[in-house]
Order: sequence, then structure tokens, then C-alpha cells
Amino acid sequence: MHIMFDPLWNLRRRNWGSQWATLVLMAVPLGVVYAIVAAGVVHGRASVAVQTAVLAAGFAVYVATGGTYDALEIEGALPALKALPRLREVLRDPPAPAARDAGDAVSGPPRVELRGIRFTYRARTG
Repeated sequence: MHIMFDPLWNLRRRNWGSQWATLVLMAVPLGVVYAIVAAGVVHGRASVAVQTAVLAAGFAVYVATGGTYDALEIEGALPALKALPRLREVLRDPPAPAARDAGDAVSGPPRVELRGIRFTYRARTG
């Protein structure tokens, strides 16, 4: 598992720092603008519709300029794809089955019996 996912996890760790920086750089000015519009709504100078439009526009700007999730997933998948042949090589040879005696002939799936097992629901109160 480490062969396949360590490169991806390392890439994500590097990108998390830049994502937080982008969030702070976007959230602070947008928060100031939203607070100004919210104060205008409280004092009757703007409507809730204007406040909603400002919030939606701010979120759209953040997603358009700061949203790197899809690109990160695509780039992050490349190291995993590069490790896939090695993973297949490691998993190619399954472990040998346990040796059986000649008298242990199996004709079908094994039989499973569940004896003495009980199940009850707890009594409801109230």
C-alpha cells in the first residue's frame, strides 16, 4: 500500500499549505466585503438579496481562482499509476494453499454451523 500511495500522500501534504494560503488570501478580503454588505442590510441600505449575491459571487471567485481540488486529484493519481506495475508484481504470486492429507477430499463449499447463537433486541422503554 505504501508503494502505491506514499507519493500521493507526499504530494497532498505539499499542496495543503498552498491551499490554506489561498483560503486566507481570499477569505479575508471577501469577509470584509461581506461584513460591509451585512452592515448595510442591518441598517436598511441593502437587501438580503444583495447580501446573498455578494456571498455567491465571492464563493464563485474563490472556486474559480483558488479551487485546485480536481487538478490535485489528477496530478496525485500519476504517482499511484506509476506504482501500479510494482504493486501488481508484488501481488502476482498468491500464497500457496495449505497442504491437505489425501483423505481430506472436499466436495463443495465448507459447511458452517452456528449452534447456540441467539439474537434478541433490547427492550424499548418510553
